Amino acid sequence: MNQRLSWRLAFRNLKAYHRLNLPYIFSVSLMFALEYVVLSLISNDYVRERHAILPTIMGNGAIIGGFFTILFVIYADNFYQKQRKQELGIYNILGLEKKHIRRIIVNEQMIKFLIITALSLLAGQLLGALIFLALNKIMGQVGVPLMAYSFSAISAAIIVGIHLAIQVFLYLKLRFQLWRYNPIHWLHQEKAGEREPRGNLLFGLVGLAMVIAGYLTANQNVQVINAIPLLFAAVILVIIGTYLIFRALIIRLLLALKRRPNYYYQPTHFLTLSGMLYRMRANAISLASIAILSTGVILVLGLTTSLFASMLSQPKQIIETDYRISTQSPDLNSDQDAVELLNQGLQLADQELELTEHFYHQSFSSFASLEDQRLSPIEPNTLPQNGQVGVYLLVEPLSDYRRRTGERVELKADEILLSANRPNIQIKDKVVLNTKSYDIQGPVKHTLGYNIGVEAISIVVPDSESFESVRQAFPTVNDPQTKQVYPAPIRYAVYFNGEDDGEALTKQAEDFANLGLEFESRQEIQDSLFEINGGLLFLGIVTSLILILGTGLMLYYKQISEGLDDRKNFQIMKRVGLEDQLIKRTIRSQILWVFILPLAVAILHTLAASKLVFNNLLRMIQTVHTVTIVLSVVGVIVGFSICYLIYYWFTSRIYYQLINERDKAL
Repeated sequence: MNQRLSWRLAFRNLKAYHRLNLPYIFSVSLMFALEYVVLSLISNDYVRERHAILPTIMGNGAIIGGFFTILFVIYADNFYQKQRKQELGIYNILGLEKKHIRRIIVNEQMIKFLIITALSLLAGQLLGALIFLALNKIMGQVGVPLMAYSFSAISAAIIVGIHLAIQVFLYLKLRFQLWRYNPIHWLHQEKAGEREPRGNLLFGLVGLAMVIAGYLTANQNVQVINAIPLLFAAVILVIIGTYLIFRALIIRLLLALKRRPNYYYQPTHFLTLSGMLYRMRANAISLASIAILSTGVILVLGLTTSLFASMLSQPKQIIETDYRISTQSPDLNSDQDAVELLNQGLQLADQELELTEHFYHQSFSSFASLEDQRLSPIEPNTLPQNGQVGVYLLVEPLSDYRRRTGERVELKADEILLSANRPNIQIKDKVVLNTKSYDIQGPVKHTLGYNIGVEAISIVVPDSESFESVRQAFPTVNDPQTKQVYPAPIRYAVYFNGEDDGEALTKQAEDFANLGLEFESRQEIQDSLFEINGGLLFLGIVTSLILILGTGLMLYYKQISEGLDDRKNFQIMKRVGLEDQLIKRTIRSQILWVFILPLAVAILHTLAASKLVFNNLLRMIQTVHTVTIVLSVVGVIVGFSICYLIYYWFTSRIYYQLINERDKAL
């Protein structure tokens, strides 16, 4: 065979199988384009100079996105080659040698490689420019020139290298199969797996036990430091268990329905169950994969949405006024000294903007151990013992809490307000602070701490005497030379508002530091939150897009596979007189099984993982209210379900078209 003929056959095959090749080229190009965007932002000088943390975060995202992209490309190619094995066997029987078939395959891969590479780099550069501007806007950087985002030759080389390595791997795999099997095997390979499976009950029960174990693992009350290992263990258990359940228990369920005469021998049920059972062994893997991918989409989008909603509301929760000046110097001998120092800070602020109101506030923080409703002091540089939970304690008197929040709450001498930031901190109606017992009158609605990555408890005590008593009981300062322990220093602060532009005041942060004061503004905190979490937000969006594309690609190819398997069967049914309406009902019932089952499993997995993922991991990144999390997750589930239904509608149309077509190439 000469080169011209091999190229002609390669182009003919690509055109003949356009229903497989066009979605493959589009999806893979977009995945590689997103990967290029992430890599180009990592190497971008503007990003590296102004957002030091972002390249590290995106580096992790590039690894995750690249891993999923490689998996999707291999999955799509495996499906594509499976549909063509009968054709390759016919080529061999008609006289083409295996070296000729290899040449045709190499030509096809080269054509797709060049098209995908060109599209991915072009789309990546265009999409990257838009994302670059959007990312800087998210992080509060306005007026950024588009010229700051230039073409990244290194990122393009990495994308081309990864894609080339995948194509070489796929070619070597197919070449090995061509060498191993004879033409008769190729002719019968397309129909492999049609024997009705039995379903291994033991495997199914093991899978069910693993999923339940994963759910229990994800719903433990644990400290934040243990959340990530538990999440990893739960994910592994649920993924393996899901595959085993789909491979065994669902087959057993279909067989059980088949053994019920009143159900099975209804026309629609008979055709649906018969059609699904004989190929469920192959379907089980793809259905379980779709369920796992859908779970990933919902969780990642839920995390991203919750994080974004929190980033918008968090600054008002951190500082109740526009500005705050504070000091925690142990050298201050009295409250009067602290007030005089804060007044110096106010005088400095008054030079830059007109102050409208201000108030003073005091608090302290320390470490404690919680055990049996008792909070006890921990000596510095020691760890809690077995059965104890180490917590970060934030305490303020009631009068200061009222000034800070505006709440009109009353407390008796033996009452306090108390809130914890983690569900594993279980404190009910009473708590003992060192030796004195207090009744918990209610929660601290507006806590002092934010973005605390460990277990923390906020407490409001009734008066200044209780405040000083608790402070003396919970020391945090340890002199390394004398080994003497001192009470925790009081944090003195003044909150204030101003009418003028605060940018000039923000620039005076060094002057405040020279006085021994820490200056904070609400706008500065919001910028900091977006700086820290903007990269995570971007990473969540990109990862979600890759997962959604992969899920759609798998659903599309699955429907193509179903249509090819069912086409001849339904054509035979038409010839023997089966009504078109009954065939349509059967098709609709079968497709609903395929679509609804993975979605239902994904929602169940999400609900089971929500406690560990949202209450621990998300709050380790940033403080997020439960209402925000619930609304975000529900919104994501509804939105993804709508997207899933769009996939259902689109792929169902392809399925119907295949059923009604006569035998011809895709």
